[in-house]
Amino acid sequence: MRRGRSRPQTQRARLDSIFAGEQGTDRAGCAVGVVQDGRLTDARGYGMADLGSGIAISPRSVFHVASVSKEFAAMSTILLAQSGRISLDDDVHRYIPELADYGHRITIRHLLNHTSGLRDQWALLMESGWRLGDDLITEADVLDVVSRQKHLNFVPGTDWLYSNTGFTMLAVIIKRVTGQSLRQYAQERIFGPVCSDSTLYRTLTTINPATLRALTDAVGEMRSKVWARSAATTGTLPVVLDIDASLVEIHSENKQATAPTYKGGFGFHPMFCFAD
Repeated sequence: MRRGRSRPQTQRARLDSIFAGEQGTDRAGCAVGVVQDGRLTDARGYGMADLGSGIAISPRSVFHVASVSKEFAAMSTILLAQSGRISLDDDVHRYIPELADYGHRITIRHLLNHTSGLRDQWALLMESGWRLGDDLITEADVLDVVSRQKHLNFVPGTDWLYSNTGFTMLAVIIKRVTGQSLRQYAQERIFGPVCSDSTLYRTLTTINPATLRALTDAVGEMRSKVWARSAATTGTLPVVLDIDASLVEIHSENKQATAPTYKGGFGFHPMFCFAD
């Protein structure tokens, strides 16, 4: 009697079938992790991390996940609030007095929920002559241009508008309260306990050949982008094995999660299982 394939073999075959279009040495691809019953059962890489150097994607490839980084900035903020060092209902001027008096109270909760009314940093920077993707933009640069604004887009709490500015301000608050950069704080409270050394908030010194490069199409030519150092909005570099490790750690029935479960926003996304 012929034996059927084992469950891991069947699962891997299914993954290979689903991601067949991503395989090959002539295309970009993805890394995939599968978690079942609180356990990582498979992890695969498909396609290329770098076409020029011929580096293939693997489960240990480091990705720049752009605005998914906001979820970790939100989680860091909530952990800081749980420690009693801030309140989500604190006025942000308590920590960032450089911001203008808009005649309305802006809270940390508003920053988390994209309801602060603060004008978005990328539009402000472009209007000021900065070239996104070409100029190196720091947290201090964002704070400088935001602090020059005399008006809001709307009264805080009365409307919703996606805000990169709000999350850069969260990073500023974390640094001023703890004396640690967002990268240091997140590494200590989130990434360090459940991830490898590969998953972190980047700085200029964390850009390395193992990181999949963000590319931009400039006049028909694909080239590397200059990465802004506004890490809270775009700067997380995870590997798929660590994302799954975080998921297992936070949702394991046998361990007490360090991250609380919240409903109704705070930047969380089911991709990382930080929300119901």
